[in-house]
Amino acid sequence: MSDYAVREAAAGMCLAGPHREDLDFLWSGKPYRDHASLGQSRIVGLVLKCVQVGRIIEVFGDPPVVLLDDILLELDAVHRDRFRRFWDDRFRGVQTIETATTLSVYEDAKDRYVIDLGLADGDT
Repeated sequence: MSDYAVREAAAGMCLAGPHREDLDFLWSGKPYRDHASLGQSRIVGLVLKCVQVGRIIEVFGDPPVVLLDDILLELDAVHRDRFRRFWDDRFRGVQTIETATTLSVYEDAKDRYVIDLGLADGDT
């Protein structure tokens, strides 16, 4: 095992990669994160995910499997619906797995399969 792999194993996580980088967006010359609500920050993340998926399809010709991990949580029902409609229109046929820590984000979802493991808080 390489030295790097040993350090990652000891840390219990990946120590490098695109998921470990921070992107800064500016709004009126100031960091966006200082002004944006959690919902607005999530929308920026969703926009970046859409750009990423679109680019992967453009370059490779095939859609990726997409994981949206708890990404809709801070959005209200109106914005969740807008995102889902956009996603379904733009990325129909892209296998997408959404996760959430609460079923409430799926109460207004249409054409979605929901798997409820029925776990109590703290159970895994």
